[in-house]
Parts: sequence; structure tokens; C-alpha cells
Amino acid sequence: MILIVIKRLFVSQWIGYSFLLGIIAGCIAYFLNLPYLYPLAFVLLTNMFDLIGYGNIQQIIFEYDVNIYSVTLPYYRIIQKMFNWLLVATVWSITGNWIIALGCLCANFGGFQDLLYYIFGRYNLNQNYTWLRWTPLGMLIGDLNKWEFIAQGLISFTLIIIGIWRLC
Repeated sequence: MILIVIKRLFVSQWIGYSFLLGIIAGCIAYFLNLPYLYPLAFVLLTNMFDLIGYGNIQQIIFEYDVNIYSVTLPYYRIIQKMFNWLLVATVWSITGNWIIALGCLCANFGGFQDLLYYIFGRYNLNQNYTWLRWTPLGMLIGDLNKWEFIAQGLISFTLIIIGIWRLC
């Protein structure tokens, strides 16, 4: 199974695109002092992590054995959240501004990263998104359709960027 994971780990070029765009956005934000680009870098790097971790590794485990998948999924979620908090701590230490770091988490919470995951992973957007019940709009209406999902991701991310731009 380890060989299967290694062979399929970097199959998609979109993982690399997400990583490079995230690093470029972070460097531009740092060197040109554009703090509203940090949430974009955060979301792109989180997207890269999810494309590798869930999009590849967890899916391979699911195809290999559903029982192993159900046991390993909570551990993946812990590692995923630790990666997110590591990025938040990095942004906070670089900028010295907790509002920007909080904006990064909110950009992720609003569903924008999930939207990028589907776009970069080239997944079908024509489905109901029952798992998005944890997002702000999902808490209000339950399952989201394609257009509600796209609108929520774009609007929430835009509001975060505007908020950071106005506060900084």
C-alpha cells in the first residue's frame, strides 16, 4: 500500500499549482506589504495540503479498505487542523497582526478553500454538498447546491479580503 501511495501522491499537477501560487501570494504579500494577500496564500497552501492528504492519500486508503479509511480519517482531520494552525501561527508571526491571522481562518471557514479543492481537484460540482453544513450558509439552510456553494465561497472570501484591507 505504501508503494501505491507514493506512486499516486503527486499525480495531479494542480497540487503543484496550488503550492506555487500559495508561495507566490505569500511572498508578494510579504515583500510588497499587501496583508490582504495572506488569506489567499493560506487558502492555496491549505488546498495543496488537502489535495495531497485527502484527495490522494485518504482516497487511496478508501479504495484499499473502507474500514482502515474510517479509522484513519479522524487522524487525518487532526493533522489537517494542525497544519492550518501552523499556517495561522506563521502568518501571525510574520505580520504581527492577529486580525490577518484570524482572516486566514475565516477564509477557510467560509468554504473558499473547499471550492478551490473541487476546482483544482477537477471534481464534479453538480451534486449536493451535505458536508458543508459546518459553513455559515450551510448552518442556515443545510445542504448546499452547486451555486450556493460557489456563491458562499466567493462572497465569504471577498468579505474577508475587504475586511483586512479596511482594517490594515
